[in-house]
Amino acid sequence: MANATDKAFWYLIKGCGRSLRFVDLRGSRRLHGRCLRLLGNELEQLYLDGCLHIDEMAFEDLCVNAASLKELRINDCYRITDENLR
Repeated sequence: MANATDKAFWYLIKGCGRSLRFVDLRGSRRLHGRCLRLLGNELEQLYLDGCLHIDEMAFEDLCVNAASLKELRINDCYRITDENLR
């Protein structure tokens, strides 16, 4: 799904996003992360490795909405800085 856009993920996540526990979006190079706000409190694992366009706004949405998150992989997500992780 390397070429899928936010709009595609929006439609995929929209119906069941609040109840998902594991989401693997590794390598989704066109993903900017606006769809991450649809993920809910049940989310425990999220893999975003190689999602080059995930930015701090998307990351903040994720932090607010995914209180149960235990594992987050963000290797090669260069727009997320050390400041965002504090």
